[in-house]
Amino acid sequence: MRPIATLAALATLAALTTFAAVLSPATANAQQTVEKPVKTITGVVKHSAIVESVNAETREIKLIGAGMRRFSITAGPEVRNFDQIKPRDRLVVEYIERLRIEVTPGGTEQLEGAVVAMGRAEEGEKPGIGAVESVQATFTVGSIDRENNRATLIDSDGVPRTIDVQDTEALKLIEVGDHVTTRLTKAVSISIEPPPPSDAT
Repeated sequence: MRPIATLAALATLAALTTFAAVLSPATANAQQTVEKPVKTITGVVKHSAIVESVNAETREIKLIGAGMRRFSITAGPEVRNFDQIKPRDRLVVEYIERLRIEVTPGGTEQLEGAVVAMGRAEEGEKPGIGAVESVQATFTVGSIDRENNRATLIDSDGVPRTIDVQDTEALKLIEVGDHVTTRLTKAVSISIEPPPPSDAT
């Protein structure tokens, strides 16, 4: 089956808190030009369940999950190739979240906005569906209190927020007027996979 997993999201104040906690300073290059801090954090959660039975008329799928917990779901009309789902198949759900935080010098062009996309299995493939949303937001460093390890960030609407910066080395590389760009991407994919050969008999 063609991979369905893609990426999805919402950039909020949580991104600012993460910025304060995880940014690490980059090293200087050969010309001793100090690079601005950048950090990427990725988390992946994956769950699977075994198809116990399929009702072709109601499109209900009964599943057995972790701990032998039984539950059922109903596949909507957007699920293509429903007739290919068979008992003992695996329903696999994968969730991915990635947060990238980057500091750039003031005056550089900044973009904001959201991207949303969806995909599903092609005709003839095992059923699968995925969704992605990625949101980018940019803040401007309005002031820095190096003595108390704090920075005030101003969003695109002019609203200031003061945060505590735990990484003092990263704070040394940030100047008033710098941009802090956060891109939060989340994705979810749901796919049906055939059982392993040892279970298919």
